[in-house]
Amino acid sequence: MIKRSVHLSLAVAMLASLALLPLPARSGTASAVRPDAWIKLCGSRAGCTEAFIPRTPYKGNNIYNDSGWHQTVSGKMDEGTDIRFWFVVQNDGASQATFTIQGCHDVWLNGQAVWTIRQVVIGAWTVGHYRPRDLITDGFKHGTARVKLDPGARQVYTLDVWNRIRGVGRVLRCPITVSSKAQPDIKDTVVARMITY
Repeated sequence: MIKRSVHLSLAVAMLASLALLPLPARSGTASAVRPDAWIKLCGSRAGCTEAFIPRTPYKGNNIYNDSGWHQTVSGKMDEGTDIRFWFVVQNDGASQATFTIQGCHDVWLNGQAVWTIRQVVIGAWTVGHYRPRDLITDGFKHGTARVKLDPGARQVYTLDVWNRIRGVGRVLRCPITVSSKAQPDIKDTVVARMITY
């Protein structure tokens, strides 16, 4: 009886001490500066309108890392075709913030661009009938594209990549990193992954 009460007293004391410890802050709480990036496959060849190409759900909502873990979407592409992804930048922080978008570059082989970032456009476009003023391609490649968002607001973009390389099973990863302009170490990365067939 004494041993049991001692064990119970120790257990109660341990639980009480745990209750006094501060809980870790959740990523994306209202008090934090927090960019959140998501990504999904739109489609390939003529755009995103081909019914036989299954669209994927967005990945990465409320997931924050700079590795693309659980934030990578894959799509297949043939030589001489393009593929499109939609990605979203959302402000999960408590106040208005400006975010910088750093994307990938063209891939060159023997002096020729074999994977080309054709266009990055503001908006979710299924085909290429957009306003040229909405292009942010150069800023995307050089990490100078920026967007200012209120808390909870988001902006969608279309990433269009063209493939000129032959061969099966060639893989290109295009990481897209969104970071806080005020605090560049706070960032989130999604990845568009392309595989030739």
